[in-house]
Amino acid sequence: MRRLAIVALVLLLVPAVAATAKGDPASAGPSGLEGPARVVRDADGLAHILADSRHDLFFLQGTVHAQDRLFQMDVRRRQADGTLAELLGPAALPTDVQLRTIGLHRAAARSLPALSDAAREVLQAYADGVNAWVAEHPLPPEYGLLELTAFRPWTPLDSVAVGKLQAFGLSFDLDDIDRTVALLAYQQAGQAAGFDGARLFFEDLWRSQPFTPATTVPDATGAQAAAATAARQARLGAGQPSAQLRAAAGLARRYAEQARKVPLLARALEADRSRGGSNEWAVAGGHAAGGHPLVANDPHLGLDAPSTFYPIHLQAGATDAIGSGFAGAPGVIVGHNRSIAWGATVNPSDVTDTYAEQVRPDPSSPSGLATLYQGQLEPVIPIPEVFRQNNPASGTPDDLTVVPPGGPIPPATLIVPRRNNGPIIQLD
Repeated sequence: MRRLAIVALVLLLVPAVAATAKGDPASAGPSGLEGPARVVRDADGLAHILADSRHDLFFLQGTVHAQDRLFQMDVRRRQADGTLAELLGPAALPTDVQLRTIGLHRAAARSLPALSDAAREVLQAYADGVNAWVAEHPLPPEYGLLELTAFRPWTPLDSVAVGKLQAFGLSFDLDDIDRTVALLAYQQAGQAAGFDGARLFFEDLWRSQPFTPATTVPDATGAQAAAATAARQARLGAGQPSAQLRAAAGLARRYAEQARKVPLLARALEADRSRGGSNEWAVAGGHAAGGHPLVANDPHLGLDAPSTFYPIHLQAGATDAIGSGFAGAPGVIVGHNRSIAWGATVNPSDVTDTYAEQVRPDPSSPSGLATLYQGQLEPVIPIPEVFRQNNPASGTPDDLTVVPPGGPIPPATLIVPRRNNGPIIQLD
């Protein structure tokens, strides 16, 4: 599935599950619980969390996730905040540079205060549960192989960042860049062969006009679309590539090459090119043998190991839901209760925008740079960065070293406030 909306909490109802505990550490009652609560595992290993309070419910979800998926959770949050090299070593530095530049962790930090008090309480209870499990149990074997003995405590911000990362992987694309490069190729071919490359691009390859004059969208008439196309062509210089377009396309091409060398970005781009889908369908009760409506859903997420999804059952008071969520975040994302079932499917929206900015020296700017907008200089804001890497072959536990800036390692991320605090991803 692409473009998944991450739901933090589901407060719904489902029947209680009768099962027996099978030596689950959480069933012994980790420190931090407010009242009676337990975790039982059924014959398939599915965790059923039964608690008297919402705090204890999500506290135990944190402990269960940590017990089964701690290393996966650590990898995911470090992908989001650009500190994966501190776990896996120098090979992860290109991923760290790109993800810090894109800024999922910055976006999570902006989103966390906007959540409701109840949501933040759930996130805190979940984080406390993760940390309680880590405090009372040895780390998974992956940490020993990486010569690491410590785990950075989990925080509510980490859970929000994991959600951002999941959504990002379903929405990131470079369509703006790919089409800019294609436009330049059409213009250059037209210049060499004597035809209008921009007109061919806009009126044939990427035509912006309804097939017929009939439309249900008031502002999508053929005349308006044609006027917009003509205006774009006029700005582009009657079909000839401008110096600015050539420069922007060169920068864009370099960024695209770098992005496709980063596994996380390459996967997102491959999913975008293949237009990965999903499906969800329903049958009304009147057409079903049992007389009840049926819902089927296949989100088409990646077949990773460990799995992208984590199946779980949550029951406490009014909360009683069973289904699947993500290790690293509380709640049930897709599942059912006594009354309804819910899923998630594709919404192929274009939510990644790339802009070409004119950058000028500006001694008054904190970065020494500014963008030129409507004749005015606007400061570019620097966010200092310090990159570190684990050195797992050194023979010394917890051997993390600072990677000095230079070459592909930037000293700072450059932010353009006018672009929703968007980063400069490639600078000439």
